[in-house]
Amino acid sequence: MTHGSSNLSHKRLSISSNQKYLLFLVIFGIFALFFVLEGRSLEHKDSVRFAEISREILEFNDWILLRLGGRIYPDKPALHFWLTALLYKIFGISPFVARIPEAVAGFCGFLITFFFAKKILRNSETAFLAAVILLSAYGYFFWAKRTRIDIELAVFYSMSLIFFYYGVETPNRRHKIFWYAGFWIATGCAVMSKGPVALTNLAVVISYIIIVVRNPDHRKISPKLLAISSPIVALPILPWVIPLLKHPQFSAFKEAYDQTVIMHRGFSFFTYFYDFPIRLFPASPFFFLGLWGFLRFRKQLANRRGLGFLLLWIGVYVFILHLSSAKNARYLLPIYMPCSIVAAWAIMFYGEKFPEMFGKIMLW
Repeated sequence: MTHGSSNLSHKRLSISSNQKYLLFLVIFGIFALFFVLEGRSLEHKDSVRFAEISREILEFNDWILLRLGGRIYPDKPALHFWLTALLYKIFGISPFVARIPEAVAGFCGFLITFFFAKKILRNSETAFLAAVILLSAYGYFFWAKRTRIDIELAVFYSMSLIFFYYGVETPNRRHKIFWYAGFWIATGCAVMSKGPVALTNLAVVISYIIIVVRNPDHRKISPKLLAISSPIVALPILPWVIPLLKHPQFSAFKEAYDQTVIMHRGFSFFTYFYDFPIRLFPASPFFFLGLWGFLRFRKQLANRRGLGFLLLWIGVYVFILHLSSAKNARYLLPIYMPCSIVAAWAIMFYGEKFPEMFGKIMLW
């Protein structure tokens, strides 16, 4: 009886601790992302452009064909501009309102990191640290307070791969269908945020399937079920595409789209080698320690499939991005979440394995 009471008290203490972590994250995230969000004008040309496109949705009362300065804007899908225009309609037009969609997306990504890290690392303290690391990363915090689309893309992209991982790990077929459907819906939302670039998540999925198929428990991945559920990806996309095809000015949109040149950045081939650790700072040293530690102690960490999935996600995405002609720091955002989790794990792992040495490092 005493032993049972002790277990119950421990459980209550654990639940209370989790709630305290979550409460702190909610307060901290709201303060960090929304405080003085209206404190300055839209100073960058891209910030002005994205805010203006949303304003012109209301001016022309056309939610299908995007416009900038009255001219057709074919560069991006409509999701971000719909969200901003809807907020304009409710709260009025201002820099603060224009920044809300990215701040909300950044806040959601911040909390999702906590829950996913807790799932794969089975430790609330490490999950808490992962979330704080994500928001402290210079690149993530910077873009979460702008009017660009990249944080939205990063969050939907991350959600899609998290749902896929949950689907793989659950043994229940009905639950697996649910998570795979979530993967395709999140992928569709990512496409509606920034276009086909979101489909690079399929390279991560295919790579993971190839690796897992070699293991004895490969049947649990159910690749056929994943493929059969793929038409769900169209659900977030068709509400825009079908009306666009029927729009009276669709031929003008198509002509403008055909003339659009995707911007190529003239940065060095090695841009991401130095841009990545700068934008992920201050977590970048711990991320690289985590990467080395996983490779060095991989036999001891064989049961840490979640960490392996995160590193595969990072590696495949960086490989594709590095070989592309598009070079910009904000394109790294879809890997900030897994990098933060790996960095948090590294701090805990080395703190337990080499307490004296790593304790001095952390103190410094």
